[in-house]
Amino acid sequence: MIEHDRQLFILPNEIWNAIDFQDVMETVDQMVEVGLLKPPVKKFDLRITGNVNKLSAWMYGTEPSKEKLEINGLSSLDDVTFCFRFSFQDMDTDKCEILVGSEVDKKNNYTFNTFEDDYYLKRNYYGVLRDTNCDKYVKGQLNISQRFYYTLLVILATKNIKKSTVEFKQPGINSRKKPKKYRYITTINIGKITENYESKGGSHSSPKPHLRRGHIRTQHYGVGNKEIKKIFIQPVFVNADEGWIADQRKAYVVKAA
Repeated sequence: MIEHDRQLFILPNEIWNAIDFQDVMETVDQMVEVGLLKPPVKKFDLRITGNVNKLSAWMYGTEPSKEKLEINGLSSLDDVTFCFRFSFQDMDTDKCEILVGSEVDKKNNYTFNTFEDDYYLKRNYYGVLRDTNCDKYVKGQLNISQRFYYTLLVILATKNIKKSTVEFKQPGINSRKKPKKYRYITTINIGKITENYESKGGSHSSPKPHLRRGHIRTQHYGVGNKEIKKIFIQPVFVNADEGWIADQRKAYVVKAA
């Protein structure tokens, strides 16, 4: 049954060249500490597109072998799309409840299946999972989905992203028109880069954007500035020299008081 009040978020190819998973997870840890790791809406789908090697490294920590790509009719140069579905009964939570997910082909044709159905489909048609336990496969898919869920939340929290949302009005009860699959579709891109940094010994900055991690800063307030509260500093995309990033990363590690 299709729920027509769902929202679709789209993360395009450019995102995966500008962030890495370590930056995402360290920002997630900071967002959890200040209670900001919450879903954007109760019911939404996430569609991601990117180079097969880049997304594989993001999902599994390694690039796929040539043989595995050939089984699925892919090459290392191909772009692939994945889609995941999320649902929350309680918005005030940092726990991800993933209902269903599905791998998408190169033509962007996709359907949602349960992870169990996805397992048996691939086992029957591709024969590549015959030695894999179904429970382990489902657990692995849930872990992958969670990685992309966290990535979406960090991207949505990033200061200079560009969001474009289109709303589709649904037909009335008595209308003969077919309802739209989504009421809202939001496409996220890297916005205008306004900050530029160089390492101490460098003379030129790389034009490639990087994510400067979100982090917590303590701020004094109250009478005599004796009280302390935590402020979350949003992540931001910057054009940064590699050396500068390496020098600065230690500054974003917040130690417990």
